[in-house]
Amino acid sequence: MSDITPVKLRPHHLLCLQGFSGKGYSDKFIDNMSSIKETLNSPSSMINLTFSSDDICAKCPHLIMGNLCETQDTVNIKDDKVVKYFN
Repeated sequence: MSDITPVKLRPHHLLCLQGFSGKGYSDKFIDNMSSIKETLNSPSSMINLTFSSDDICAKCPHLIMGNLCETQDTVNIKDDKVVKYFN
């Protein structure tokens, strides 16, 4: 059994991570995103895809009620598009 804790990510965040350049909504968000990106650069990292708030959302100032985005409908559309595109 592995001791590796998977990084929980929404599908569209896979693309956000590719373009991340150290900028974002707040210092907490930037630090969190940087840490997640560094973790995923490890060859032993794992990802658990989810269609709810994830490890990136955890420090986003747009997260409301602990598990929803202020623009939840838009976020859902982005996730659906990424899943359909990559099958």
